[in-house]
Amino acid sequence: GTMLVAPCTFNTFNKLALGLADNLATSMIADALGAGCPIFIAPAMNRGLWNHPQTRISETKLKEWGCTIIPPYIDEKVVTMASIKEILQVLHRHFQ
Repeated sequence: GTMLVAPCTFNTFNKLALGLADNLATSMIADALGAGCPIFIAPAMNRGLWNHPQTRISETKLKEWGCTIIPPYIDEKVVTMASIKEILQVLHRHFQ
């Protein structure tokens, strides 16, 4: 199967990259990752958390593992999850 993680919080984003599966959602995503399923992640967090060093490390690790990070919209204060339209476009391109 394919998994979409949207919105993906700072906490969940970093848990995934660290291999932590301490709740149902992270357990299901970790299982899908281990099974080689396509995983699409749409981050949503405040700007400070988006700029946190661990977020960059986690982003790199998740990409190395084959996850697709759907770029968020970034302004002065927030990092907003990509629009539903943008998310659907990414998924559509994947399945074409």
